[in-house]
Amino acid sequence: MKTSVNLTLVCSLLFSCKDTGKVLEYLEVTSLTPSPNSVNVDKGTVIGIDLNRRVNVFEGRKIHMRYVNDTSTINYFSGCGLTPLEAEHFCTGPFIWKPGRIVEVTIPQDLSDSEGRRLREPLVYRFSIAADTIPFQLINSLPQTGDTISLGTSAWWYGSLTFSDYLFLRDSVLTIGPSAEIHNAPVAIIDSREIPFKIARFALRNLQPGVTYTLTVPNQITDCEGEALPQDYILVFHTKP
Repeated sequence: MKTSVNLTLVCSLLFSCKDTGKVLEYLEVTSLTPSPNSVNVDKGTVIGIDLNRRVNVFEGRKIHMRYVNDTSTINYFSGCGLTPLEAEHFCTGPFIWKPGRIVEVTIPQDLSDSEGRRLREPLVYRFSIAADTIPFQLINSLPQTGDTISLGTSAWWYGSLTFSDYLFLRDSVLTIGPSAEIHNAPVAIIDSREIPFKIARFALRNLQPGVTYTLTVPNQITDCEGEALPQDYILVFHTKP
């Protein structure tokens, strides 16, 4: 009888000692853009990070970026534009990287979701930005020189300029004559700031039928590194009678 009681006590103790704690869960990075060790990355590319859980967009501010062998400060934004405050995908980085540089990215261990799940360990990786090898120039336009355009019934006519590199096009830089108006189209905005572009859109107003117009793209326009256009570009086009 005594032996039976002792066995019962031992079994009771064994079952009472089982682990009742929760399994530790981690936040995980599922993909990265650009991917680690990428080369010739376009300097207008932002870092995209996919996670297995939703995180607050401002967690991106914890990520550290630096240029290898370059002490320049990298001014960056956190977020992907008009996205939810919490998401499994978020963006970070500057609007324009320095060309020809190697970038090192550190995603710290304390990156976390709203429930406190963190990365198992820090993640460090690198990629390289493409060098600038093409001179800054105007490579396409709408209209082009020699075009004859139809005005239609709208008071506005919309065109575009395509450049070989990224730029910010300021108001009143483009000119047109005779007796017409030209306005830069609004640009996309992320984090309350303008983003650079290669295609500049504009609107023409007060165009008249049967007139030859001259649109001037001046060489004072520069890309994001300060390289100016090699010349003024003169676009001569006509409107249908």
